Amino acid sequence: VEYKACHQEIMEARTLEELQECFKNLLLLYRAAEEKKNPGQELVSRIDEIMGEHLSDLQFSLDDVAAELYISPNYLRQLFKQASGQTFTEHLTEMRMKEAQRLLDDESLKIYEVAERTGYADSRYFSVCYKKYWHITPTDYRRTLQESGNMQKQIQESEFFQHNRVSISLRFKKITVYL
Repeated sequence: VEYKACHQEIMEARTLEELQECFKNLLLLYRAAEEKKNPGQELVSRIDEIMGEHLSDLQFSLDDVAAELYISPNYLRQLFKQASGQTFTEHLTEMRMKEAQRLLDDESLKIYEVAERTGYADSRYFSVCYKKYWHITPTDYRRTLQESGNMQKQIQESEFFQHNRVSISLRFKKITVYL
């Protein structure tokens, strides 16, 4: 019903200002409807921003986020779990592991540097956490990248692929062929 009224207002708008106001109202209605579907999504997005800013902070915790959002840690813990389905620690670990994998693609970085940039002071503990999350050690991940890169280079240099202008992308035993 509210959307129909907005639609009617848009159709009846006579000036650009009236039309802009109608679209603002429509956007507000849309956001309100989205918030009703998932009331904590805005909170999770804000927490993601805060986490992203502090991924390399070794002492970063839920208490830091709670202080920044001016709510109690226990209430934040409860809201976050309801909204995301994950605990704060699970979510922080997921974000750190995804960032670690992205950083490991840069072979100029040492594993201890990747660990530090993702909030781990001890590179051995980082490797344990990485393996637990990705089921492969950081060293083996790098080795796989190198092997797939070498194999890709050999394939690309082969006469058949040059002649037929075929491009191949290999990564973790997944093969994609571009013709």
